[in-house]
Amino acid sequence: MSIYNIDKYLLRYIMKYIDTNQSSYYLVLTCRDIYNTFRNEGFLKQVYLNPHNSYILDKIVYHYKYLYVLNINNLYNPHKWIHFPWPKIVILNHCIFTDIINPPLSLKTKYLYITTFNNNVQINMLKFPNLLQYKIN
Repeated sequence: MSIYNIDKYLLRYIMKYIDTNQSSYYLVLTCRDIYNTFRNEGFLKQVYLNPHNSYILDKIVYHYKYLYVLNINNLYNPHKWIHFPWPKIVILNHCIFTDIINPPLSLKTKYLYITTFNNNVQINMLKFPNLLQYKIN
């Protein structure tokens, strides 16, 4: 069996169990067919955003399918910029919230950690039906 003959469903199944950006990147680079499969579906597992690289928020929309950790630091109302279902682990460090956190329905989100300067954080918990743990400092 050649790597070129691997079924796309099998590739997607394998991608679910890869846990780092580096490993998923190496898988995508193995051949052109795999690259073309994940170019539109995304392959990033962890994304770290801050004010210096927040412009890539528009680009990670393609990666939300396999995204596992989203870590956002020092942004103003970061929840307004995430227009896709949130990943399994969401960490919002030192962000400022002036509005209620009301994301799209996020079935995959199990852990939500928020560290903020203001203690007036409001969250629509109905959007996180499978949330196991959340912590607000």
